[in-house]
Amino acid sequence: MAESSMNAVEQLLFDAWSECWPDIIFMKQLRQRIEITNQNIEQLSSLLLYYVTLSEMPNRLMLKYIRFCLDTQVVPCVAFLNVVNSYRCYEKVGCINEILVLVIYCLDKLNCDFCDADVCVRTSILVMNTVLWILAYVEYLLTSNNFPPSAHLWSLVFTLKENKFVQFCNYFVCWELSEFHDQIKVSIVNIKVKIEENRHSFPADLLDNMLTFLSFFDIEKNSYDDLFSANPNEILAKSVRASDSRIPSVVISLSGIFAHVQSMKGIAAMVEALKVAKDIQGESWLNILYDLIMGGILQQHDDSTTLPFSVSSSYLYLRIPRLLSQLVAEGIPKETLIGSLRRIATSEAVLNVSDTKARCNTLQAFLNVLSELGILEESEKDTLMAIRDE
Repeated sequence: MAESSMNAVEQLLFDAWSECWPDIIFMKQLRQRIEITNQNIEQLSSLLLYYVTLSEMPNRLMLKYIRFCLDTQVVPCVAFLNVVNSYRCYEKVGCINEILVLVIYCLDKLNCDFCDADVCVRTSILVMNTVLWILAYVEYLLTSNNFPPSAHLWSLVFTLKENKFVQFCNYFVCWELSEFHDQIKVSIVNIKVKIEENRHSFPADLLDNMLTFLSFFDIEKNSYDDLFSANPNEILAKSVRASDSRIPSVVISLSGIFAHVQSMKGIAAMVEALKVAKDIQGESWLNILYDLIMGGILQQHDDSTTLPFSVSSSYLYLRIPRLLSQLVAEGIPKETLIGSLRRIATSEAVLNVSDTKARCNTLQAFLNVLSELGILEESEKDTLMAIRDE
């Protein structure tokens, strides 16, 4: 690459490499010479990865620059993972093993602002694309001369199983993006086949750990199938009949909808479950919708659950709005939904607790999603917030 044809980012990295700048000098020059724009950050991430992986073994200087850029957030973790996900030279095992350390670091730093559903969706997809990238690398190792994967690699990969945000993203793509999740399942099946074919090559403890890790991404094995393995209609009916008094519908919303949402793969299944709850109780849609939304809010207050807070947040901000959208599309009067939302807006004590725990205006965030889905007009949203603020 001729120096005269280089742009500012390319010239910066060329000079840094030629002169072996310390990372502090690199950062100082970066801030002086490069305008921090999305385009420049994307190019910087891409070029740093390119230079790190030029040969079979990683370029240690460029690797140090990447780490420094990630630590100082000059390169956001999202930008770096987007670049990594397009890298496919798995045969450069020495380079990939170093990159994997940075990938795990980035996954530990990511989270979702559950008050912005679109950002949450994009971030979840990015995380699971990264998981696919890791699984593809493992599959490559199992079919190459580098087999079996090293204990060091697996010690890194195993940390994903303890990452609460990765757990949430895993559930989310199963709920909302079944075709995407199918890719993960195919990759897992391929890896398990390779493991079985070469079982003799693995130490027993490593083999067990590998299979345990793979089962983590098999969503059916981590669902609540044991709770709802029978017909969910019958389970809901039994829960009502077993009580000496009428079970409040919010209990149906929480136990009947939320509990087996873990194993549901679409909004249609949730709509059916909600209709069952309504039919069993003989309640009006006004009360059912109120209890559904209130159930989602109250679920965030439950400190005894073993599920991460992100799961209940995704239920409230991602699932319930889409469920409401489907119900309105099927003929539930919009006025009925607004009536339920008016009752929610007057629940000051409950909303105050949620606002504190979620660190955002719970009702405002929920109404924003309904507005983005075309369910509410801006004027209707403003009216409901005025009730909340009284």
